[in-house]
Amino acid sequence: MNPVSIHPNLFKAAAAGNAEPFKKDIRRDEIESLLTAQTKNTILHINITSRKRKNVSTKFIEEILEICPSLLLKVNAKGDTPLQVAAKFGHSDIAAFQKLLEKKEGLIQKTDYYGWTPIHYAAYHDQYQQIRVLLEIDQTASNIADKDRKMTALHLAAGQGHARTVETILSLSPECYELVDNRGWNFKT
Repeated sequence: MNPVSIHPNLFKAAAAGNAEPFKKDIRRDEIESLLTAQTKNTILHINITSRKRKNVSTKFIEEILEICPSLLLKVNAKGDTPLQVAAKFGHSDIAAFQKLLEKKEGLIQKTDYYGWTPIHYAAYHDQYQQIRVLLEIDQTASNIADKDRKMTALHLAAGQGHARTVETILSLSPECYELVDNRGWNFKT
């Protein structure tokens, strides 16, 4: 189905976390095709980016994914899945969700336009608890390097001075200690 610009009322419902309008007369394929005009955000992207604080209810996400589980894999114009957006915004409650993460563990390794995974964003923003959740599902995701500088999440965390995040990554994925970036530096160099 072709993308459909999202109606302002549905946008507001998604931003507010109100799943009711999406449960009524909208089919699954219609929900999947609802996108914002410029950024191509789905209703999950909208809900996640509209959250003002961390650790708010995941009820909207749960209800929408019951209706349309494929939204978990949809990317926006930047190539970000809802999980990547959650990591960027520091929403560890969502990253710890998505029971769905265990079923769709490939999402943890999915890269965006820059080659960043959800773990890269979590490392950059010092979300060590979120990294723990993600790496407990897929330890190999810490070995993925970005496109530009070939930096792993460990490189990013060390570069930002996020000691707890570095410790978390190393405790769950010690083999990434030896990985080097495009300069040949490991995370300590």
